[in-house]
Amino acid sequence: MEGAPGLIGLQQRNPSGQQRQPDGGDGLRHSPEYQDVLMPIPTTEMYIGAALADLHEHVRLVMWLATDEAARVALLEGEQSATYAASTGAAWLLIDRDTLRIERKNLSDLPERNYSGLLRNDILAQNARRGRAWKRADRSAAAVVKGLLQNDRHALRQLLDMAPLVEVAAYILANRIVEHIDLIRSTVRRNVSESGNHGLARRYWDYANMLGRATLVATTPGSRPWLTGAAKSVEWSTWTPSFSLVRERNPWLGAVAARTAAEVGAEVLPDYAAALRRARHPLMAADAIFGMTAIGLRDKTVAEHIVHLLDESLATRRQLNQVEHEIITPFRNQAADLLRRVDDDADRSSQSFTATSFHVDPLAQDASGAFALLSQLPAALEAPLSSFIRAAAMPDVLPGPKHASTMFTRAWGPEQQAFANPVLLH
Repeated sequence: MEGAPGLIGLQQRNPSGQQRQPDGGDGLRHSPEYQDVLMPIPTTEMYIGAALADLHEHVRLVMWLATDEAARVALLEGEQSATYAASTGAAWLLIDRDTLRIERKNLSDLPERNYSGLLRNDILAQNARRGRAWKRADRSAAAVVKGLLQNDRHALRQLLDMAPLVEVAAYILANRIVEHIDLIRSTVRRNVSESGNHGLARRYWDYANMLGRATLVATTPGSRPWLTGAAKSVEWSTWTPSFSLVRERNPWLGAVAARTAAEVGAEVLPDYAAALRRARHPLMAADAIFGMTAIGLRDKTVAEHIVHLLDESLATRRQLNQVEHEIITPFRNQAADLLRRVDDDADRSSQSFTATSFHVDPLAQDASGAFALLSQLPAALEAPLSSFIRAAAMPDVLPGPKHASTMFTRAWGPEQQAFANPVLLH
Protein backbone atom coordinates (compact mmCIF):
# COMPACT_ATOMS: atom_id res chain seq x y z
CA MET A 1 0.00 0.00 0.00
CA GLU A 2 1.68 3.16 -1.18
CA GLY A 3 0.78 6.80 -1.09
CA ALA A 4 -0.14 6.83 2.59
CA PRO A 5 0.93 10.01 4.38
CA GLY A 6 3.43 10.04 7.19
CA LEU A 7 2.82 9.40 10.85
CA ILE A 8 1.13 12.66 11.71
CA GLY A 9 1.34 16.03 9.99
CA LEU A 10 2.22 18.42 12.80
CA GLN A 11 4.09 21.21 11.07
CA GLN A 12 3.03 24.80 11.48
CA ARG A 13 3.60 27.68 9.07
CA ASN A 14 4.92 31.14 9.71
CA PRO A 15 3.68 34.21 7.82
CA SER A 16 6.27 33.77 5.07
CA GLY A 17 4.76 30.40 4.20
CA GLN A 18 7.82 28.41 5.29
CA GLN A 19 7.31 25.41 7.53
CA ARG A 20 7.87 26.10 11.20
CA GLN A 21 8.06 23.41 13.83
CA PRO A 22 5.96 23.73 17.02
CA ASP A 23 8.89 24.18 19.42
CA GLY A 24 11.88 24.80 17.22
CA GLY A 25 13.79 27.29 15.11
CA ASP A 26 13.23 28.04 11.45
CA GLY A 27 13.93 24.44 10.46
CA LEU A 28 15.82 25.55 7.34
CA ARG A 29 19.38 24.81 8.35
CA HIS A 30 20.84 21.42 7.53
CA SER A 31 24.16 20.49 9.11
CA PRO A 32 26.60 18.70 6.78
CA GLU A 33 27.37 16.11 9.48
CA TYR A 34 24.50 13.97 8.22
CA GLN A 35 25.19 14.02 4.50
CA ASP A 36 27.16 10.78 4.52
CA VAL A 37 24.29 8.96 6.25
CA LEU A 38 21.53 10.11 3.94
CA MET A 39 20.99 9.19 0.31
CA PRO A 40 22.58 11.99 -1.77
CA ILE A 41 19.48 12.94 -3.75
CA PRO A 42 17.53 16.24 -3.63
CA THR A 43 14.42 14.80 -1.97
CA THR A 44 16.47 13.84 1.08
CA GLU A 45 17.49 17.45 1.64
CA MET A 46 13.93 18.61 1.10
CA TYR A 47 12.13 16.16 3.36
CA ILE A 48 14.63 15.17 6.02
CA GLY A 49 17.31 17.87 6.24
CA ALA A 50 15.18 20.52 7.94
CA ALA A 51 13.79 17.99 10.41
CA LEU A 52 17.31 16.91 11.35
CA ALA A 53 18.32 20.53 11.89
CA ASP A 54 15.35 21.07 14.19
CA LEU A 55 16.07 17.94 16.23
CA HIS A 56 19.72 19.01 16.46
CA GLU A 57 18.63 22.39 17.81
CA HIS A 58 16.53 20.84 20.59
CA VAL A 59 19.24 18.37 21.60
CA ARG A 60 21.92 21.08 21.58
CA LEU A 61 19.89 23.33 23.88
CA VAL A 62 19.34 20.57 26.43
CA MET A 63 22.99 19.50 26.35
CA TRP A 64 24.19 23.07 26.67
CA LEU A 65 22.01 23.87 29.67
CA ALA A 66 22.89 20.55 31.31
CA THR A 67 26.62 21.33 31.22
CA ASP A 68 26.85 25.14 31.51
CA GLU A 69 26.21 26.46 35.02
CA ALA A 70 26.62 30.08 33.86
CA ALA A 71 23.85 29.57 31.31
CA ARG A 72 21.51 28.15 33.94
CA VAL A 73 22.25 31.05 36.31
CA ALA A 74 21.54 33.54 33.53
CA LEU A 75 18.20 31.92 32.81
CA LEU A 76 17.21 32.02 36.47
CA GLU A 77 17.31 35.83 36.41
CA GLY A 78 17.96 36.00 40.15
CA GLU A 79 15.47 33.29 41.11
CA GLN A 80 16.43 30.06 42.88
CA SER A 81 14.80 27.90 40.20
CA ALA A 82 12.69 28.19 37.08
CA THR A 83 10.20 26.08 35.17
CA TYR A 84 9.84 26.14 31.40
CA ALA A 85 6.75 24.53 29.87
CA ALA A 86 6.68 23.07 26.35
CA SER A 87 3.70 23.94 24.18
CA THR A 88 2.75 20.24 23.94
CA GLY A 89 1.50 20.24 27.53
CA ALA A 90 3.57 17.10 28.08
CA ALA A 91 7.02 18.37 29.08
CA TRP A 92 8.59 20.69 31.61
CA LEU A 93 12.20 21.81 31.95
CA LEU A 94 13.15 22.46 35.59
CA ILE A 95 16.34 24.47 36.16
CA ASP A 96 18.26 25.57 39.22
CA ARG A 97 21.84 26.62 39.65
CA ASP A 98 23.19 23.08 39.89
CA THR A 99 20.84 20.89 37.90
CA LEU A 100 18.56 20.51 34.93
CA ARG A 101 15.65 18.07 34.94
CA ILE A 102 13.10 17.09 32.30
CA GLU A 103 9.73 16.00 33.66
CA ARG A 104 6.34 14.94 32.37
CA LYS A 105 4.61 17.00 35.07
CA ASN A 106 5.26 20.40 36.59
CA LEU A 107 6.61 19.40 39.98
CA SER A 108 7.05 22.95 41.19
CA ASP A 109 4.68 25.75 42.18
CA LEU A 110 6.63 28.29 40.17
CA PRO A 111 5.10 30.33 37.36
CA GLU A 112 5.68 28.59 34.04
CA ARG A 113 7.88 30.19 31.44
CA ASN A 114 7.70 29.47 27.72
CA TYR A 115 10.15 26.80 26.59
CA SER A 116 9.71 27.86 22.96
CA GLY A 117 11.16 31.21 23.90
CA LEU A 118 14.46 29.59 24.80
CA LEU A 119 14.82 28.22 21.29
CA ARG A 120 13.92 31.51 19.67
CA ASN A 121 15.82 33.85 21.99
CA ASP A 122 18.34 35.47 19.62
CA ILE A 123 20.21 37.32 22.40
CA LEU A 124 20.61 34.13 24.39
CA ALA A 125 21.84 32.29 21.29
CA GLN A 126 24.33 35.01 20.38
CA ASN A 127 25.83 35.02 23.85
CA ALA A 128 25.89 31.22 23.98
CA ARG A 129 27.74 30.86 20.70
CA ARG A 130 30.70 32.74 22.15
CA GLY A 131 31.21 30.09 24.82
CA ARG A 132 33.02 26.77 24.71
CA ALA A 133 30.13 24.95 26.36
CA TRP A 134 27.84 25.83 23.47
CA LYS A 135 30.34 24.58 20.91
CA ARG A 136 30.81 21.35 22.83
CA ALA A 137 27.04 20.93 23.03
CA ASP A 138 26.76 21.57 19.31
CA ARG A 139 29.26 18.81 18.54
CA SER A 140 27.63 16.44 21.01
CA ALA A 141 24.18 17.11 19.57
CA ALA A 142 25.45 16.36 16.08
CA ALA A 143 26.87 13.06 17.33
CA VAL A 144 23.61 12.12 19.03
CA VAL A 145 21.43 12.91 16.02
CA LYS A 146 23.81 11.11 13.70
CA GLY A 147 23.81 8.20 16.13
CA LEU A 148 20.05 8.01 15.86
CA LEU A 149 20.42 7.62 12.10
CA GLN A 150 23.19 5.05 12.43
CA ASN A 151 21.74 2.83 15.16
CA ASP A 152 24.09 4.01 17.92
CA ARG A 153 22.83 2.55 21.21
CA HIS A 154 24.31 5.31 23.39
CA ALA A 155 22.78 8.03 21.21
CA LEU A 156 19.34 6.44 21.34
CA ARG A 157 19.52 6.16 25.12
CA GLN A 158 20.40 9.85 25.37
CA LEU A 159 17.50 10.82 23.15
CA LEU A 160 15.08 8.66 25.12
CA ASP A 161 16.23 10.40 28.33
CA MET A 162 15.38 13.81 26.87
CA ALA A 163 12.37 12.57 24.87
CA PRO A 164 9.75 14.87 26.46
CA LEU A 165 11.54 17.92 25.03
CA VAL A 166 12.60 16.46 21.68
CA GLU A 167 9.68 14.16 20.85
CA VAL A 168 7.88 16.54 18.51
CA ALA A 169 11.06 17.13 16.55
CA ALA A 170 11.65 13.36 16.42
CA TYR A 171 8.06 12.84 15.31
CA ILE A 172 8.39 15.32 12.47
CA LEU A 173 11.63 13.60 11.45
CA ALA A 174 9.74 10.30 11.35
CA ASN A 175 7.12 11.93 9.12
CA ARG A 176 9.79 13.12 6.74
CA ILE A 177 11.40 9.68 6.60
CA VAL A 178 8.04 8.12 5.71
CA GLU A 179 7.56 10.64 2.93
CA HIS A 180 11.06 9.98 1.67
CA ILE A 181 10.76 6.19 1.50
CA ASP A 182 7.41 6.65 -0.23
CA LEU A 183 9.26 8.66 -2.87
CA ILE A 184 12.10 6.20 -3.39
CA ARG A 185 10.07 2.98 -3.19
CA SER A 186 9.21 2.71 -6.88
CA THR A 187 12.87 3.27 -7.79
CA VAL A 188 13.97 0.60 -5.33
CA ARG A 189 11.40 -1.85 -6.70
CA ARG A 190 12.50 -1.20 -10.25
CA ASN A 191 16.17 -1.68 -9.36
CA VAL A 192 15.48 -4.93 -7.53
CA SER A 193 13.19 -6.46 -10.16
CA GLU A 194 14.85 -5.26 -13.35
CA SER A 195 18.54 -4.75 -12.73
CA GLY A 196 19.18 -6.88 -9.67
CA ASN A 197 20.73 -3.85 -7.96
CA HIS A 198 20.41 -4.58 -4.26
CA GLY A 199 22.17 -1.46 -2.97
CA LEU A 200 19.02 0.66 -2.95
CA ALA A 201 17.11 -2.07 -1.11
CA ARG A 202 19.77 -1.99 1.58
CA ARG A 203 19.43 1.78 1.88
CA TYR A 204 15.65 1.43 2.00
CA TRP A 205 15.96 -0.70 5.13
CA ASP A 206 18.43 1.79 6.57
CA TYR A 207 15.66 4.37 6.35
CA ALA A 208 13.11 1.96 7.80
CA ASN A 209 15.47 1.46 10.72
CA MET A 210 15.77 5.24 11.17
CA LEU A 211 11.97 5.46 11.08
CA GLY A 212 11.58 2.90 13.85
CA ARG A 213 14.09 4.62 16.14
CA ALA A 214 12.71 8.11 15.52
CA THR A 215 9.20 6.83 16.27
CA LEU A 216 10.38 5.29 19.54
CA VAL A 217 11.75 8.65 20.66
CA ALA A 218 8.58 10.43 19.54
CA THR A 219 6.07 8.19 21.31
CA THR A 220 7.46 7.49 24.77
CA PRO A 221 5.04 7.14 27.70
CA GLY A 222 3.56 10.53 28.52
CA SER A 223 3.40 11.88 24.98
CA ARG A 224 -0.34 11.27 24.67
CA PRO A 225 -1.52 14.86 25.43
CA TRP A 226 -0.22 16.14 22.09
CA LEU A 227 -0.04 12.85 20.21
CA THR A 228 -3.75 12.08 20.40
CA GLY A 229 -4.73 15.57 19.28
CA ALA A 230 -2.36 15.37 16.35
CA ALA A 231 -3.76 12.00 15.31
CA LYS A 232 -7.32 13.27 15.53
CA SER A 233 -6.46 16.17 13.26
CA VAL A 234 -5.48 13.91 10.34
CA GLU A 235 -7.85 12.38 7.81
CA TRP A 236 -7.74 8.61 8.23
CA SER A 237 -8.33 7.68 4.60
CA THR A 238 -5.16 5.71 3.91
CA TRP A 239 -3.47 6.46 7.23
CA THR A 240 -3.38 5.24 10.83
CA PRO A 241 -0.74 5.91 13.52
CA SER A 242 0.62 2.39 12.98
CA PHE A 243 0.22 1.74 9.27
CA SER A 244 3.49 3.23 7.97
CA LEU A 245 5.33 0.70 10.16
CA VAL A 246 3.03 -2.32 9.84
CA ARG A 247 3.05 -2.19 6.03
CA GLU A 248 6.76 -3.08 5.89
CA ARG A 249 5.91 -6.56 7.23
CA ASN A 250 8.74 -6.62 9.74
CA PRO A 251 8.25 -7.84 13.34
CA TRP A 252 10.41 -5.16 15.01
CA LEU A 253 8.72 -2.32 13.14
CA GLY A 254 5.40 -3.91 14.05
CA ALA A 255 6.37 -3.82 17.72
CA VAL A 256 7.21 -0.11 17.43
CA ALA A 257 3.86 0.41 15.69
CA ALA A 258 2.09 -1.26 18.61
CA ARG A 259 3.64 1.14 21.11
CA THR A 260 2.68 4.06 18.87
CA ALA A 261 -0.97 3.02 18.65
CA ALA A 262 -1.13 2.30 22.38
CA GLU A 263 0.32 5.70 23.25
CA VAL A 264 -2.16 7.53 21.00
CA GLY A 265 -4.82 5.80 23.07
CA ALA A 266 -8.50 4.99 23.23
CA GLU A 267 -9.72 8.30 21.82
CA VAL A 268 -8.87 7.08 18.31
CA LEU A 269 -10.77 3.78 18.59
CA PRO A 270 -13.65 5.14 16.47
CA ASP A 271 -11.11 6.16 13.84
CA TYR A 272 -9.51 2.72 13.80
CA ALA A 273 -12.94 1.10 13.60
CA ALA A 274 -13.86 3.30 10.63
CA ALA A 275 -10.56 2.39 8.97
CA LEU A 276 -11.41 -1.29 9.40
CA ARG A 277 -14.89 -0.86 7.93
CA ARG A 278 -13.64 0.81 4.76
CA ALA A 279 -10.31 -1.02 4.29
CA ARG A 280 -10.00 -2.29 0.74
CA HIS A 281 -6.70 -4.01 1.31
CA PRO A 282 -6.22 -6.85 3.83
CA LEU A 283 -3.06 -5.23 5.16
CA MET A 284 -5.04 -2.10 6.07
CA ALA A 285 -7.74 -4.22 7.69
CA ALA A 286 -5.13 -6.16 9.67
CA ASP A 287 -3.46 -2.91 10.73
CA ALA A 288 -6.75 -1.54 12.06
CA ILE A 289 -7.38 -4.72 14.07
CA PHE A 290 -3.79 -4.64 15.29
CA GLY A 291 -3.93 -0.98 16.35
CA MET A 292 -7.14 -1.44 18.31
CA THR A 293 -5.74 -4.56 19.99
CA ALA A 294 -2.61 -2.68 21.07
CA ILE A 295 -4.77 0.04 22.61
CA GLY A 296 -6.86 -2.54 24.48
CA LEU A 297 -3.85 -4.38 25.85
CA ARG A 298 -2.42 -1.10 27.18
CA ASP A 299 -5.80 0.18 28.47
CA LYS A 300 -7.61 -2.83 29.89
CA THR A 301 -10.78 -0.85 30.60
CA VAL A 302 -11.63 -0.76 26.89
CA ALA A 303 -10.56 -4.31 25.96
CA GLU A 304 -14.05 -5.83 25.88
CA HIS A 305 -15.42 -2.79 24.05
CA ILE A 306 -12.79 -3.29 21.37
CA VAL A 307 -13.91 -6.87 20.80
CA HIS A 308 -17.41 -5.53 20.09
CA LEU A 309 -15.97 -2.84 17.82
CA LEU A 310 -14.09 -5.47 15.84
CA ASP A 311 -17.19 -7.57 15.36
CA GLU A 312 -19.40 -4.62 14.46
CA SER A 313 -16.88 -3.33 11.93
CA LEU A 314 -16.41 -6.73 10.31
CA ALA A 315 -20.20 -7.20 10.19
CA THR A 316 -20.49 -3.88 8.36
CA ARG A 317 -17.90 -5.08 5.86
CA ARG A 318 -19.99 -8.15 5.17
CA GLN A 319 -23.11 -6.05 4.71
CA LEU A 320 -21.21 -4.02 2.12
CA ASN A 321 -20.34 -7.28 0.32
CA GLN A 322 -16.65 -6.88 1.04
CA VAL A 323 -14.93 -10.08 -0.08
CA GLU A 324 -12.74 -10.84 2.93
CA HIS A 325 -9.18 -12.05 2.61
CA GLU A 326 -8.60 -15.41 4.24
CA ILE A 327 -6.35 -14.05 7.01
CA ILE A 328 -8.83 -11.54 8.44
CA THR A 329 -11.04 -13.95 10.39
CA PRO A 330 -8.18 -15.82 12.13
CA PHE A 331 -6.42 -12.49 12.69
CA ARG A 332 -9.52 -11.11 14.37
CA ASN A 333 -9.91 -14.30 16.44
CA GLN A 334 -6.37 -14.10 17.78
CA ALA A 335 -6.81 -10.41 18.56
CA ALA A 336 -10.07 -11.05 20.41
CA ASP A 337 -8.46 -13.88 22.37
CA LEU A 338 -5.65 -11.56 23.49
CA LEU A 339 -8.13 -8.90 24.55
CA ARG A 340 -10.30 -11.35 26.51
CA ARG A 341 -7.24 -12.68 28.34
CA VAL A 342 -5.82 -9.25 29.05
CA ASP A 343 -6.12 -9.74 32.83
CA ASP A 344 -4.66 -13.24 32.74
CA ASP A 345 -1.20 -12.33 31.47
CA ALA A 346 1.56 -12.08 34.03
CA ASP A 347 3.21 -8.73 34.57
CA ARG A 348 5.90 -8.42 31.91
CA SER A 349 7.01 -4.88 32.69
CA SER A 350 10.37 -6.10 33.98
CA GLN A 351 11.04 -8.43 31.04
CA SER A 352 13.06 -7.54 28.00
CA PHE A 353 11.44 -7.67 24.61
CA THR A 354 13.26 -9.53 21.84
CA ALA A 355 11.78 -9.06 18.39
CA THR A 356 11.16 -12.04 16.17
CA SER A 357 13.71 -12.53 13.41
CA PHE A 358 13.19 -10.37 10.35
CA HIS A 359 12.89 -13.59 8.36
CA VAL A 360 9.47 -14.18 9.95
CA ASP A 361 6.56 -12.63 8.07
CA PRO A 362 4.48 -11.10 10.88
CA LEU A 363 1.33 -11.53 8.80
CA ALA A 364 1.87 -15.22 8.09
CA GLN A 365 0.44 -17.89 10.37
CA ASP A 366 2.82 -20.19 12.21
CA ALA A 367 2.26 -23.90 12.79
CA SER A 368 -0.27 -23.15 15.54
CA GLY A 369 -2.18 -20.68 13.34
CA ALA A 370 -0.94 -17.60 15.22
CA PHE A 371 0.35 -14.38 13.68
CA ALA A 372 3.67 -13.07 14.99
CA LEU A 373 2.43 -9.49 14.67
CA LEU A 374 -0.14 -10.20 17.37
CA SER A 375 1.75 -12.82 19.40
CA GLN A 376 4.49 -10.35 20.33
CA LEU A 377 2.07 -7.62 21.41
CA PRO A 378 1.87 -8.21 25.20
CA ALA A 379 5.63 -8.34 25.66
CA ALA A 380 6.32 -5.47 23.26
CA LEU A 381 3.87 -3.17 25.03
CA GLU A 382 5.00 -3.91 28.57
CA ALA A 383 8.76 -4.12 28.07
CA PRO A 384 10.96 -1.11 28.94
CA LEU A 385 12.12 1.02 26.05
CA SER A 386 15.66 -0.20 26.63
CA SER A 387 14.53 -3.55 25.25
CA PHE A 388 14.21 -1.92 21.84
CA ILE A 389 17.81 -0.76 21.84
CA ARG A 390 19.61 -3.51 20.03
CA ALA A 391 22.61 -4.94 21.84
CA ALA A 392 25.49 -6.50 19.95
CA ALA A 393 24.47 -9.99 21.04
CA MET A 394 20.89 -9.62 19.79
CA PRO A 395 19.83 -10.94 16.40
CA ASP A 396 19.30 -8.44 13.61
CA VAL A 397 15.77 -7.07 13.63
CA LEU A 398 16.01 -5.60 10.13
CA PRO A 399 17.59 -7.21 7.08
CA GLY A 400 21.19 -6.55 6.16
CA PRO A 401 22.74 -6.52 2.68
CA LYS A 402 22.29 -10.24 2.09
CA HIS A 403 18.52 -10.23 2.66
CA ALA A 404 17.50 -6.64 1.89
CA SER A 405 16.05 -7.33 -1.55
CA THR A 406 14.20 -10.47 -0.46
CA MET A 407 12.55 -8.70 2.46
CA PHE A 408 11.74 -5.66 0.35
CA THR A 409 10.09 -7.90 -2.25
CA ARG A 410 8.06 -9.61 0.47
CA ALA A 411 6.58 -6.25 1.45
CA TRP A 412 6.41 -4.52 -1.93
CA GLY A 413 6.88 -7.03 -4.73
CA PRO A 414 4.55 -9.51 -6.46
CA GLU A 415 3.89 -11.33 -3.18
CA GLN A 416 2.43 -8.15 -1.74
CA GLN A 417 0.26 -7.75 -4.82
CA ALA A 418 -1.03 -11.29 -4.36
CA PHE A 419 -1.80 -10.46 -0.73
CA ALA A 420 -4.29 -7.82 -1.92
CA ASN A 421 -7.92 -8.67 -2.58
CA PRO A 422 -8.13 -9.01 -6.38
CA VAL A 423 -11.88 -8.44 -6.38
CA LEU A 424 -11.57 -5.00 -4.81
CA LEU A 425 -8.20 -3.77 -6.03
CA HIS A 426 -7.96 -3.23 -9.77
